[in-house]
Amino acid sequence: MRGRTVAFASIFAVCLSRAFDQIRVCAICETNICLVGSHCGVSVGEDSPTQTALEDLAMFRALPNCTVFYPSDAVSMEHAVYLAANSKEICYIRTSHPETEVIYGPKELFKIGQAKVGATVHHC
Repeated sequence: MRGRTVAFASIFAVCLSRAFDQIRVCAICETNICLVGSHCGVSVGEDSPTQTALEDLAMFRALPNCTVFYPSDAVSMEHAVYLAANSKEICYIRTSHPETEVIYGPKELFKIGQAKVGATVHHC
């Protein structure tokens, strides 16, 4: 760890757009914060479509000095939190609402800037 406290804040991702101007200033000033947005993607579940965020990805990718994580299971989420807490820039972790199966084993390694390929489809 870096030896200091890192601020984490979480909310429905759709609500983060209300604070985008402040988040943008944090990114420009290289403030070290970690934001977690829930209910991302196209899975609505029991919540209405008004609570489902799609544009949050574009919003955070447009920020300077911002790393975006989109973990696919509990193991990758744990690693995303660890990597975000040890990053020196603003980080955003997107989470989906529905429960997901565990894909990765506990010894799987994750790095910022490196994607994992879950499956490859070959067309005939």
